[in-house]
Amino acid sequence: MWIRDGFRRVAAAGAATFVAIVLTAACGDDAGPEPVVAPAAPTGVEVVVDRTTALVTWTPGAGATSQAVTVRDVAAEEADRELTFPDNVTAAATFRALTPGKDYAADVTARNTVGTATSDLPAAFSIQGVPASVTVAAGTVADTVTLTWALSDEATSYRAELTGGTAPLVQVLGGTAIEARFTDADDGLEDGVTYTATVHAVNDIGESTSNQPPVTTNFFPWDEYFSMSLHETGAGKTTYYDEVPNRGFEEYTNVAYADLACIGCHSSASGLAPVSGRTCDRCHDTVDPQLGAVVNTSWTDGVCMGCHSRQGLEMSLYTDVHRDMGFDCMSCHTLDDVMGDGNDYLSLQDIGAIDSECTDCHDASTHSAAANPHPDLGLEIACASCHAQSTVTCNNCHFEAQVNNTGKFFLEPPAHDWMWLGNRLKRDGSGETEVYPVNYQSVAYLDTTFVAFGFYTPHTIGLAATARGCSDCHNNRGGTNAAIIQYNTDGFIDVAKWNAGTSNMDYPTGVVPLPEDYLTSLRFDFATSADNGVTWTFLKAGADTIQILPQYVTPLSAAQMTSLGMTGP
Repeated sequence: MWIRDGFRRVAAAGAATFVAIVLTAACGDDAGPEPVVAPAAPTGVEVVVDRTTALVTWTPGAGATSQAVTVRDVAAEEADRELTFPDNVTAAATFRALTPGKDYAADVTARNTVGTATSDLPAAFSIQGVPASVTVAAGTVADTVTLTWALSDEATSYRAELTGGTAPLVQVLGGTAIEARFTDADDGLEDGVTYTATVHAVNDIGESTSNQPPVTTNFFPWDEYFSMSLHETGAGKTTYYDEVPNRGFEEYTNVAYADLACIGCHSSASGLAPVSGRTCDRCHDTVDPQLGAVVNTSWTDGVCMGCHSRQGLEMSLYTDVHRDMGFDCMSCHTLDDVMGDGNDYLSLQDIGAIDSECTDCHDASTHSAAANPHPDLGLEIACASCHAQSTVTCNNCHFEAQVNNTGKFFLEPPAHDWMWLGNRLKRDGSGETEVYPVNYQSVAYLDTTFVAFGFYTPHTIGLAATARGCSDCHNNRGGTNAAIIQYNTDGFIDVAKWNAGTSNMDYPTGVVPLPEDYLTSLRFDFATSADNGVTWTFLKAGADTIQILPQYVTPLSAAQMTSLGMTGP
């Protein structure tokens, strides 16, 4: 039993036991002398301890002429030491310098010339020892080294140390601490140094030393990560385009991705000149940026918009509460999003490829009813499905431009005022799905047509009051979605329908479900242009392939379609 402050009461001995020896007269009828008896046993034995000192107290037994207090080592089953007192008055004894960590028992014996009596049930106690050592884990991110450990019960403080640099770095923390953070600014942490991490668990008796893991600092790991980042590899493009393994558009064009003009921006291995240089200065104002380097990431004129043109289209068509609050791209996105995190990803749709989530700032638990309006179907609805105003879709990209390097062009204006909904895997790695906005890319090359679907996060978040209600998605709850009405009438959804009068496409508005039977129910018309998108003419009806990669997107199930009021003809 351990103590931390002052004295504490440990145990009490039990009731007294005594032995009586009666002496009687040998003969005669006269009354003899008073009988002589053994002393009564001491009672109420208690022990309080303070560090390595034990104070034993008791109530003396009557009839004793002397007393003895014994402290025994329980494990060794032998007396450790004894104190004696030639009286029947003393009621306390102090034992010093006892061994920390040992279990002891104390009892008191009363003595006289006739016999002895010992207290019943010895009082058990133990002495506080050196704290148990802790196991330390050490990690580093940017200019911070973090040490973590579990509490040691007997520690009253901890001393965390990093050694190996110019000078040792030390932090002293309280007894409830389980973490120490060392930074460049606050502690003088040095870059590119392999430190040995140690944590000492300390109390008044002494201290113990942890394991000593090494940890190497790297204040700017992203320059090393960048070669594997999606911004550098352009892997998202090839994942959807290459014939192997996903039967992308290459299957129909027979043109390798390496031969397309887009590779000049999307792959450093192409040998082609990208838009703004292949070194760091394509985004930064220096070829050797470090942590804290200033980059213009504003929505209006920042470097991000040079490539992320779809977000530029969104900005020209819709407001966004985050933009209105003055946010820029890096208000939500992280350096891992931009520069990579050291892992290879095949697409930004891979779990882990993008850190940014609505719940980084918004507490989803306060919105539980809207977050899961379909518990009967085991569904969850992602924030953007209700709060984004629209997806923006570029239709009919003219693929000859990518083959001939004449520049990208497509039908304008882009399709908007609609919200496609499908399913994607939740980002928590649970394997569960959530209803999420999806989008598509439609492409024509010569007489070949192709559509690819993926999930998509619109940057068109409206005010809370503008979020979708039940009737915005459910035609069986008062909704009038054109796509669902057509599906229930003839079993089709005309996604892009050629309008000869306007020489452009007509699109449905409102919520458009990605149905389970998408291969037969979704209809796309395609157009062609001989003057780089100035004028367009009808090309053909129907997509030769509709590509959906199930690791990223799955269509709505039959149960989900029924819940939207999709009954079919």
